[in-house]
Amino acid sequence: MAQQIKGYGSSPFAEEALRISEMQKGQPGMARTSAPVGPNLQDSGGMSKPSVNAQPFNNERLESQNISENLKTRVPQAQAASLGAVRKGIVENAGKENDVQRLLADRVATMMYANDAGTATFQLGIPEVAALRHRHAAEQKVLAQGTPNLPMQSNNLPA
Repeated sequence: MAQQIKGYGSSPFAEEALRISEMQKGQPGMARTSAPVGPNLQDSGGMSKPSVNAQPFNNERLESQNISENLKTRVPQAQAASLGAVRKGIVENAGKENDVQRLLADRVATMMYANDAGTATFQLGIPEVAALRHRHAAEQKVLAQGTPNLPMQSNNLPA
C-alpha cells in the first residue's frame, strides 16, 4: 500500500522538530531516509506493527534472504571446486610424466653403465676387439644352451 506524502505540520511534534533541527544544523541529509516522517503503522511491512504477529512475515523475509545469500556463495564455491579439480589433474599428470622421465633416465644410465659409458661400442670399431667380443658372445650362447664339450664349462676343465 502506497503511503501518502505529507508535508510538515501533520505529524507529531517530536518528529517534526527533529527534522527541522536537522535542517537548521546543516544536516539535511539526515532527513532523507527510507522511513517517511510519521508513525510506522502506515508502512506496508509486518515487522513494524506492534499490534500484529510479525513472526510469519519475518520468517518469510529471512528465509528468502537465506536462499539469496546461499546462492551468492554457491557460485564461488563451485568455481573453486572445479579449479581445484583441474589443478589436481595437472599435478597427477605431472607426476606420471615425472615417473616416465625417471624410468627413462634409469634405463639410459643402466645401458651406459653396461656399455662402459659408450667405450665398449666404440671398441667394436677395432677389428681385434670386435672379433674377441663376438667370440665371447658365442661362448656365452653355447654355455647357455648347456653343451658339455667346451673346456671352459664348469667341472669340465682340462687337467
